[in-house]
Amino acid sequence: MVLGAGELLAIEEFNRENDLRKITVMNFLSKWRIFKNAIWHSQLYYAHVFDHEFRSLEYNESHRSKVRVLTNPFL
Repeated sequence: MVLGAGELLAIEEFNRENDLRKITVMNFLSKWRIFKNAIWHSQLYYAHVFDHEFRSLEYNESHRSKVRVLTNPFL
């Protein structure tokens, strides 16, 4: 997608220039929410930092016992 100007163009340029860091839309958020058609769902972005130590196999193997899964009793 080619964009003219503004924030979306900046995100596109950033993603093109960086192989190990990407900014993307949270496109899965509306599937998890009660109000699935809220406008703000498409306005949230997050960054993938692929070269962070948390993404390494060594880190995940050494911290596996510290991982906890939390549940939401209201859903």
